Amino acid sequence: MRYKALKVFQFYYVFTIIASNAFPFEKMHVDIVNGFQGNLLQIHCQSKDDDLGDQELVPGQVYGWGFRINFLATTLYYCTFWWKNGHHENDVFWSEQKHLRGCCGSANCVWKASEDGIYLYNDGTKTFEFMYAWDKSY
Repeated sequence: MRYKALKVFQFYYVFTIIASNAFPFEKMHVDIVNGFQGNLLQIHCQSKDDDLGDQELVPGQVYGWGFRINFLATTLYYCTFWWKNGHHENDVFWSEQKHLRGCCGSANCVWKASEDGIYLYNDGTKTFEFMYAWDKSY
């Protein structure tokens, strides 16, 4: 009976990994780009286990970090972006989100903050896609 339960778990685990398009221990990288024309960008990024702290980026500056997808392929990083005219919080990497994984290609998610909003680089089309507008209220 225990053997059968183990086989069911193994099947479910493999199916979940394949369906999510994420593989445990796969190495990933996230970059945040300040695409403003003269304004500072402040960010605070974290996962459940890692708080990367507050960062202040000058125009053109890139802040990035690397990590490995966890065993259950549920890795999630999110960031709060803010500048003088707005703020926004969103996931910057989530192994279970197919569109995000599709844009990031095999290993790198690149986000860019601009005056009109936040963009994600689509590795397939080689262009930045508009993702989020700035929230104006604090």
